[in-house]
Parts: sequence; structure tokens; C-alpha cells
Amino acid sequence: MTALHSIENASSRPQRIVLGAFHLVLIFGVGWSRIYLGVHYFSDVAAGLCLGIACGLAAHGLLRTRRIVRYLRGWLR
Repeated sequence: MTALHSIENASSRPQRIVLGAFHLVLIFGVGWSRIYLGVHYFSDVAAGLCLGIACGLAAHGLLRTRRIVRYLRGWLR
């Protein structure tokens, strides 16, 4: 969620690319460290990644929908 929000609000395309790369490295780094340390299996990390992506996209979509509805209400008044 934080990744989507920060990338969406970046002022320029190069800044969005850097933020996207940073968040990808961070996400995969944490997942790899869990496997490397032996605390989780690959299947656990993959399931957590899929669930995290789904929840993040759902929350991002809900926030954007609320923003769009608020904009339309203001425009229709």
C-alpha cells in the first residue's frame, strides 16, 4: 500500500522508477531473508507475497474509488 501510494504521488517518471525499484528490492529482500534464515518455506513466502499484493491493491482501489466519488460529488454540486 505504501509503495503504491508513494509511487503514484511521485513528481516525475524517474522518481517513480527509483521508488518502484526500491520497493521491489525491499519486498524480495525480506522474502529471501525469511527463506535464508530458515524461518519460512518458499511456499509460505510466495503465499504471503500474493496475499500482500492482493490486500494492497484492494486497499489502493478503495482509496482511489473514495477519491473519485468525492471529486464527482463536488463537481455535481
